[in-house]
Amino acid sequence: MDKKYLITVVAKDGKTKLETFQEFSDGKFDSLYTIADKCIKKDGVYNATVNGQNYGIHAYVYDGDVTLDSTTTLGDANDVATSLTSYNAKNMVLLKVNGNLTINSYLTAFSNSYGGPKGFYIFCTGTLTNNSTISMNAKGANANGQDVYLYKNSNGSYEYVPANGAGGGGGGSYYKNSSNNYVYSIGTGSNGTGRRTGGGGRRRCLYS
Repeated sequence: MDKKYLITVVAKDGKTKLETFQEFSDGKFDSLYTIADKCIKKDGVYNATVNGQNYGIHAYVYDGDVTLDSTTTLGDANDVATSLTSYNAKNMVLLKVNGNLTINSYLTAFSNSYGGPKGFYIFCTGTLTNNSTISMNAKGANANGQDVYLYKNSNGSYEYVPANGAGGGGGGSYYKNSSNNYVYSIGTGSNGTGRRTGGGGRRRCLYS
């Protein structure tokens, strides 16, 4: 740990117990699960390091049961990229519910013309009932890839999303139909395996 604080807790019966508390802003934690469970208590933007990877986290925290009956979008313009070259997506979005979560309408994350945030993480301490759709469709982040360490197993291995996704599609193809119009096909990317994200498609362009 970068910093540790030793706090002495004295019980009413006079017995003492020593506990170590870690400072979230400077600490290094073993997984995003631990961060969501133990460290994030209220709305805000946080930074944390897990296994050498630094994550920005835009958190929304609800205490008690939550029911979403209308379209809900989480995150804002500060979480996503503002250009293709000079400013990448900055944060992942975390929805933490200390209770049961029921989704009756569309739940998604903020995006703009340069994509969405660096992931969408739902942490629910009770039961999650999804009666609608949780979507990150077409919200890929414009950012450098990084391993996302979700959970650390008792044997020291990680459950994680790899930085490198599946292979992208080829250039596609085109031909002229009977009406002398061009018909295009899209080169399909590979499916993701082992928690890898799927590869993007690619369409062939014509220049005149």
